Amino acid sequence: MRNTMVTSALFVLSLCAMGQDASTYLNELAGDYVSIKQNMWEYAQAASEGEDVQKMEKERGQLIDASEEALRKANEAGDYDGDTDYRDALLMYYETVQTILKEDYANIIALEKNANQSYASMESYILAKDAVLEKQIAALDLVNRAYEVFAAENQMEAGATAVELEGEMLKAVQVHDYFNAVFLLYCESNELSESFREAIENGDITAIEQGSDALALNANEGMDLLGGMEPFEGGGTLIEAARTIFKMHTEEAATAPVLIEYLNRKTRFENIKEALDQKKDSEKTEEDQVDFDIAQRKFEKAKEAYIALEEAHKKVRKQRVDVWNASVEAFKKQYFVSEK
Repeated sequence: MRNTMVTSALFVLSLCAMGQDASTYLNELAGDYVSIKQNMWEYAQAASEGEDVQKMEKERGQLIDASEEALRKANEAGDYDGDTDYRDALLMYYETVQTILKEDYANIIALEKNANQSYASMESYILAKDAVLEKQIAALDLVNRAYEVFAAENQMEAGATAVELEGEMLKAVQVHDYFNAVFLLYCESNELSESFREAIENGDITAIEQGSDALALNANEGMDLLGGMEPFEGGGTLIEAARTIFKMHTEEAATAPVLIEYLNRKTRFENIKEALDQKKDSEKTEEDQVDFDIAQRKFEKAKEAYIALEEAHKKVRKQRVDVWNASVEAFKKQYFVSEK
């Protein structure tokens, strides 16, 4: 497990006018919890920040074993002076951990295999990973509240660091929510761009027209949504990079008339040429040759316009995608815990 998190001292108590029995009871129960809480957070953080979950199976197995043992020990623990609330909160937490590890991450592993296949698949994968963080925070909150009540009722002063890890997790959720909101906007627009380009490669005019409309609409909506987002902690590089991608996609969508003109001219020229080739030389007329020459000139002109446009957009596409990728990496390096 990574050593980037708060150490097991998180749950060490500052004791003030307390009974030793209460302290012993609490610390014995909290021992396994501290370790599992920290390791679960490190695992979830790494998974949420892009590490291959399938490659983390050894860690998942270790956490399953540790949480099962902690659950067994907590089940065997008695009450303290008739009070079982803190123990029960820990039982609930360990059961939640078991569900997350055995069910939620099994689902995430399945989703991960197809995450790059479509926008919908990527969205499901990202949301499933973030839901795990939120589920952990909810369980941790119940334990913390039970802990504070127990400490107060037994005249114990809880250390100020008791909720530090939960606070760090809440900050991580904010980071991921922000990043994912921008990233998913990019994924959706990029998928539509790829569909548009596929229609161009297939020479499908109907699909080009439909793809152009969908791409332009989505890109404009994306820019509107970005306009309503504040830069994360003052850093707007990610938003600006996404905005340049959307602008590029609106420019791509606007090329549809040139592309369609090229395809129409190409089809007309090929049809005239095929018809002319089927005629014997003696059957060809001056009008046939004039039609062929005009169609060829118009086709060549449309082809030149298409090639020039494609070359220009190819260059722009590379530049803007490079900027986007660099912005993504910079954001992760600055805000993702696993990158620090």
